[in-house]
Amino acid sequence: MFDKNIKGLSLVLLFAFILSATTAFAQSTLTEVTVIGQVESLFNDRLGLKILHVVNGLENSDAIATGSLVSFDLPNDFDKGRRNNRIKYGSVIEVELIGNTATEYELTTDGTKEAVQKARNAVLLWTAQAVKIVKNANIYLPEDGKAGNKKRKNTKKKSEDPLKIWTQEETVRATVLVKNNGVYLKEDRLGRRDMGLEVVSDEWKEKLSQFPGNKIVIHGITHRTSVSSGTVEIGNVMKIYNK
Repeated sequence: MFDKNIKGLSLVLLFAFILSATTAFAQSTLTEVTVIGQVESLFNDRLGLKILHVVNGLENSDAIATGSLVSFDLPNDFDKGRRNNRIKYGSVIEVELIGNTATEYELTTDGTKEAVQKARNAVLLWTAQAVKIVKNANIYLPEDGKAGNKKRKNTKKKSEDPLKIWTQEETVRATVLVKNNGVYLKEDRLGRRDMGLEVVSDEWKEKLSQFPGNKIVIHGITHRTSVSSGTVEIGNVMKIYNK
């Protein structure tokens, strides 16, 4: 009699286990999707990705759509040491994801049955199965996000800025430098490759070209475009030092 009760209890427990497992399986479904996106955040092995293109799966889903964000961990076998696998902020990657409906979150039970079910199915835990760097990233990036466009925009902006010139009357002590049919006054503070102030008067060019390497002191009007370049209109030469 005791053995029969034990067997009966075992059957009841087994039936309850099967029923609970079936219910859990029905509530938790797996969804596979492949997306191409740009890395928005990166911490240890966890990535935040802004979706640029849905390759396949969940094309009409709010959770996975162009412009939406998805977070996941890199696969355990992902070799970050390889040169071609170096993911950083802004990288465009293709990811194969498996989304698991998360039933452990506390969801509201207010509203219709359909609304509750829709909210439950929207909570997904994503796991990356495969990740690879996209080589032709510019195909998927918006115009303002392409690296080439950024460089061109910066270049255009620089070229459109007017050249600033500082004009003043001053006394300059410098070394006469004759180079490429030009005569320059190179001040002591300038670097090895700096040319200095270019002499604009042909008359003074001819006169000073006879003193290459000499230090001189002049008084005139300078038109500086930077601390190391510009032009000078010489009024008079105050002193020429011997080499």
